Amino acid sequence: MGNLSNQVYVYSLSTDAFFSEEERNIKLLKDRYHDLKRLSAQECDIEAKLQELSIQMTQCEKRKDREFVESQVSKCNRQLEYLEWLRGTIFKDKKVSNARLKRELNAKVDENDSMRTLDAMKLNKSQAISLFESTLTRQLKLETGKLSEKLIIVEIYNYGVFKSLLDKGFNFKNKHFVYWSSSSGQIRDKKAFFIQEDAWNNENFGIENKITAGLSIDDINDNGGMSVNKFLAYKALASSASEQWIGFDINKCICVDDVKVKLENRTVDYIKRDTFDVERQDDRTIDLEITDGAGMMLPRVSERLFGEGVYKNIQFRLPWMKGCLSPVPWNEYGDNLVVTDIYGKQWKLNKESDIEIIFFKSQFKMWKQYIDKNNPKESWKKYQDNFKLYNSEAAFMNAEEDSIPNAKTNYQYLQSLVYIENKDLMDLVQMTNDDLNNLGTDADTMIRVLGCEDENEDKNEFQQAINLYPALLNDKNSKEAIKKRKEKIIEEAKSAKLSIDGKYTYVLPDWFAVMENIFKGIKNPKGLLNDGQVYCNLYDEGKVDLMRAPALSFEHAIRENIKTEEMKKWFITKGIHISADDLIPKILMADFDGDKIMCTPSKTLIKVVEDNAEQMGVVPLEYEMGVSDPKSINSQNIFESLKIAFKANIGIISNTISKIYNKNDFDSKTDYTLIKKLTSYNNHIIDMAKTLDDVKLPPSVKTEWNKYDKQKLPYFFAYAKNKENVMDKNQSTVNKIEDAIIDKRIYFKNVVGKFDYRKLLWTPNIKDEAFVINEKIDNEIIEAYTYLDQNKRHYISANEDDIDDKKQYIYIVIRQKLLEIYPDANKIADVLVRYLFGVKDSKYKRTLWESFGTEVVNSIRKNVHKEIDCSGCGVTVYEPRQRQVRCDKCQNKYRLRQDKERKRKVRQRLDDMSA
Repeated sequence: MGNLSNQVYVYSLSTDAFFSEEERNIKLLKDRYHDLKRLSAQECDIEAKLQELSIQMTQCEKRKDREFVESQVSKCNRQLEYLEWLRGTIFKDKKVSNARLKRELNAKVDENDSMRTLDAMKLNKSQAISLFESTLTRQLKLETGKLSEKLIIVEIYNYGVFKSLLDKGFNFKNKHFVYWSSSSGQIRDKKAFFIQEDAWNNENFGIENKITAGLSIDDINDNGGMSVNKFLAYKALASSASEQWIGFDINKCICVDDVKVKLENRTVDYIKRDTFDVERQDDRTIDLEITDGAGMMLPRVSERLFGEGVYKNIQFRLPWMKGCLSPVPWNEYGDNLVVTDIYGKQWKLNKESDIEIIFFKSQFKMWKQYIDKNNPKESWKKYQDNFKLYNSEAAFMNAEEDSIPNAKTNYQYLQSLVYIENKDLMDLVQMTNDDLNNLGTDADTMIRVLGCEDENEDKNEFQQAINLYPALLNDKNSKEAIKKRKEKIIEEAKSAKLSIDGKYTYVLPDWFAVMENIFKGIKNPKGLLNDGQVYCNLYDEGKVDLMRAPALSFEHAIRENIKTEEMKKWFITKGIHISADDLIPKILMADFDGDKIMCTPSKTLIKVVEDNAEQMGVVPLEYEMGVSDPKSINSQNIFESLKIAFKANIGIISNTISKIYNKNDFDSKTDYTLIKKLTSYNNHIIDMAKTLDDVKLPPSVKTEWNKYDKQKLPYFFAYAKNKENVMDKNQSTVNKIEDAIIDKRIYFKNVVGKFDYRKLLWTPNIKDEAFVINEKIDNEIIEAYTYLDQNKRHYISANEDDIDDKKQYIYIVIRQKLLEIYPDANKIADVLVRYLFGVKDSKYKRTLWESFGTEVVNSIRKNVHKEIDCSGCGVTVYEPRQRQVRCDKCQNKYRLRQDKERKRKVRQRLDDMSA
């Protein structure tokens, strides 16, 4: 998707950045007190480590080993010196405690009634983070690759400061900022968007009405208010990474009621809301919305987006609307179709109808707020009119891939399979071991593990380069990347991330059942799929295992993949369609707003899942979720609602479930019963972030849970979460994977042809003894690049390997600094390629790929594939002439502009001479 290559940069700060000097001094003392307690507890261990290092020093034969040990000794000594300074200087005669300092800080914050200010002098480049392009960034006109100061993200550590920011906003560089919103993810992470007030406010010609389609907070409050956190999450939909939907026409859309079914006489484990008792019920009636989050678009809508004959599921965003849209030829269901929208108006969907998209009520989050009280049946028109009046934007994202790559399992999928034979485990590990064995000797494997394969539609510049020119695998940098990737594969495998013949794909309803309901009025439609059947054209007919993350209790659904000609007519994407008579949404906790589930035909996994399900007596879980009370949207209610949601900690529950599953003596009755209770509680906590419905665990369940609270995490968490203090290794399913991984040294063979770095040069025929620009500038570029590359670590805000899909801002800065030396990016790239590949032959070239990778990729396209993109209009030019950078049409326009500018300068000189 294009939006994943378009990133903007904003500051991300903690509430500490808004402290006054007095508050900051108390916070500094509090941090140092924390260091004092931590290092005091570690003092004996540090001294013991120093003794161990002194012994190691005498045994070091290689200079590299000695340097490493010396660095460790230096680190230990610095820790002890710092501890002595804290004891002898900072806290020598002070009686303090963490609680006392915390009270003192909070009191000082509460005393401060002034407008807070963000000091620009205290900001640095490491605080800049990237955001993918979104409706919000586009409406704010934030420039790709540039640092904007219209948006600032604040991470909430101090509630008092945050309350002040909510009530009053803050000032930064003579601009006032106000709270904008927090997405669902930000609510989990205790973060908030603040926006430049005049860029948002309608009265200052801001973007508010564009984002909200004219719906104001006053309108919502006058209509009775709503759940505060839901309001924030729906407002923040505009910040979702997306592409603008060019050509979207709101006039060709309608919104109808969701399709609901009753599934009777179902066997479930019903978990009571108050006691958390688990009751096996064989006659439970389950209510399901089979369109929850999903909508239909005619196939021609998909074709306009992706090309003739291309049918893809997408996610979409409109003001207050979200979900999945799937191509369905519903116009072929019958003649003179009639459907009623959510406001009671009937629409004829005959051949003359312009309607192309059918949304469902679950997708329109604010449908109640747009009711036209004078003419209720025309309420959809009110939304349409506002959408057009304020020039609101439609956006889409996560378009289904042309070719979906194989997926990996995770520890949550596998830890619940407590009963597994070693031969089955070895079979599940086989694909991963094959990859490890083929690294260095098989080009396809190397390309795939580096993410350079065609199926990866979001390749970075390095991955694009290898995809276009596989001989680049022979470069030292690529070999180093393969070695690092091998280490990562092994680490991931030990935490149960195993390659498998399985794919993540959209989960979708049986669209035929949906049409039976909305067009024929059938109350409990059956559709084309029976209970226990699914349709997915990615795999042949036969059994498949369906999984969705996060998985807590036992989220596996074994189903029969069925294909008929009738199904092929209506189900035209790569998604997996489930029966309207199936409890899969309850088993996997999935809806249809864009959720993807893994589907695999692995016979081994299916056999193991079926064996475990039988031994553990697995049936779907059922429990009643809470509902939210409407409230007025104001800063006080926002603060209280967020504060409650911030307390939600699902990680602790998930980790406890992992501790139980990875016990030595797992009991399929008592232990699995506790897991079911904790799974129910976990989902109540997730829901609480929006509904604020605080469900309490009864003391008996809390006592059971507490038995695991102080236990260490399972052994494999050392690999899964980089934890140090873990349990000893036992024979749980995931722990045993470590012994099944085959770790062999990589021996590289030349399997992709000879690598010629000149293919990476925009001017590949430049002579070795010549300079790209001239000696002075070439050397200046190399010196500046070397300095910036060596010092970039001071501005790296996280482990680069963990954020491969986002370019860190420091690389944008490096690019800008070098372009200040010489303004031609292609020539700078050539200077660096010749130096790093030819002169230095460096193993480390990440900075080159991140800062000038686009130019290198374009050079490869020109030299290897004989094509360029026109710098004027972007159209691909095949077989370009030497030094050609534009198509003929744009080149003619460029010459006309140059001639016009030249004539203007001549006239100007003549005017100056005659003056």
